[in-house]
Amino acid sequence: MLTPFLKYVSEGKVIRRHSDLERFTFPEVTERIYLSLLALSVLSQQPNTRSFAHNYGTQTMSYGTFDRVRMVHNDLANMMAI
Repeated sequence: MLTPFLKYVSEGKVIRRHSDLERFTFPEVTERIYLSLLALSVLSQQPNTRSFAHNYGTQTMSYGTFDRVRMVHNDLANMMAI
């Protein structure tokens, strides 16, 4: 792996509490969703990061719906709930 530091990168939790949602407009949220899905798509194509992408996707879909923001969910799931 040419970038070994990627093993230690994790989500920074952009949305930690409900009040964090107020600082984003709808177009900003949709752009972040698009970029997150694009990044997951790229990560899923690489042998070294495929399992991370799969686990993150599984985490995102763990509740099955995006009916509300949950502080225990990852940022992608919370942004999709908006």
